Amino acid sequence: MGKEALFIFDQSSAHASLPLDALKAFEMNRSDGGKQRKQQDTIIPLSNPCEEHRGKLQKMVLPDGRPKGLKQVLEECGFDIDKLRAKCTPVCPIENQDCCMARLLSQQDDFNNQPSMLEMVIKSAGHQCIFLPKFHCELNPIEMVCPLFHLQSHATIVLIIL
Repeated sequence: MGKEALFIFDQSSAHASLPLDALKAFEMNRSDGGKQRKQQDTIIPLSNPCEEHRGKLQKMVLPDGRPKGLKQVLEECGFDIDKLRAKCTPVCPIENQDCCMARLLSQQDDFNNQPSMLEMVIKSAGHQCIFLPKFHCELNPIEMVCPLFHLQSHATIVLIIL
């Protein structure tokens, strides 16, 4: 068909759902194995502070099939984590970006900038999508346009063909 659609979404939490194997630092244990889920492999970001590790494939599972823990993953990225605890209790302080291993890892680009399931499905089909910034619902263009479509037909999704 050769057509490309642009999907526009508001900032609903449902639109941000991540895949089951998404990279989630706060769901990892300090050490390898244990009751933690397996996460997808990643590429160490080009923004990584240790230049020699940038762009390298990072497996998130050990050769024996156990998931890697925070300590192992951060050490492979070149971070000195000897004095860091695994996670803050009950939550991390807002002003600190490297208070614990989980917070430090969660701030890395590969963990921080993951596409949602919705975005992956749309892009894999050859289309584009954008997410509108958060603002008051009455100012949301989708909220202004959709009622016009509902009056004329029963359309519920607005597509713009590029």
